[in-house]
Amino acid sequence: EVKCEGLQCVRRLAKPHPDTLVPQLHTLLLAVGPEAKNLRSQVSRAAICCLTDMFVCLGRNMDTDLEYTSKILLTKSGETSGFIRDEVEKCLLAMISNVTATRALLAVTSTGCGHRNVAIRKTAAQFLSILAERIGANRLMSGAKDVTDRILPAAAQFATDGGSETRYYGRKILYGIYDHPEFDKLLTKHVPAN
Repeated sequence: EVKCEGLQCVRRLAKPHPDTLVPQLHTLLLAVGPEAKNLRSQVSRAAICCLTDMFVCLGRNMDTDLEYTSKILLTKSGETSGFIRDEVEKCLLAMISNVTATRALLAVTSTGCGHRNVAIRKTAAQFLSILAERIGANRLMSGAKDVTDRILPAAAQFATDGGSETRYYGRKILYGIYDHPEFDKLLTKHVPAN
């Protein structure tokens, strides 16, 4: 209960006064992050809701610890508890809507692509397809270092995944960039033939 109250205080502070959290943001995320992994679902949900509010209110200030927070959130998306999964999806949507799109792309691909859990791969593919739409085909196919070389292998891997929903999102990403003139050249460059 004390942890939930503490997380609620952070949420109340983030909404009207986000600038007060920015100087200690890294420390705050290191405190909130482990609570999202807490075995008590009430505490875990409160921490995920807190992260959602932080993404909404602090926006691009959250870029620095994006890899850390996205790993926690994607890992939580593999749980069986429906209400936790729903909160995680809301939080991931807030994340990709409010942070730098290319940073979010890096964070989602680094954690979600090669994961063993089907639900985590599906969630990663789902939010990667939203990010791909947001970034646009021209930017994705620009040959930029951490964009093109991440999105193409990830989309190809998702399109051939064992899970049908993951395959759907992988194909959706590929259909969005298929008509680009550089697609074939970049595909052979960044995706192995096998």
